Amino acid sequence: RLGLKGNPPFLDEATFGPVVEQESYWTYADGEIAILLQKMRKGETWESALVGRGGVDPFTKQEIQKDMMLERFQEEHPGFDFR
Repeated sequence: RLGLKGNPPFLDEATFGPVVEQESYWTYADGEIAILLQKMRKGETWESALVGRGGVDPFTKQEIQKDMMLERFQEEHPGFDFR
């Protein structure tokens, strides 16, 4: 649920997976709302941020998973040269 206290929510939909509320936030600038959701399970690939909204095609999902695996490997092996 996303909104200002005392007002109806801007967004009241389920996320694709659990999020860390204390590390998630939203900003409003130039008439647009930007939302950052911190996933509870790092490395999990979501089909979309919100259930029933859009989706990722299989090729893109595979590329995202590769990028996430590389990022995780880099975090676990900080001295490794990736050039």
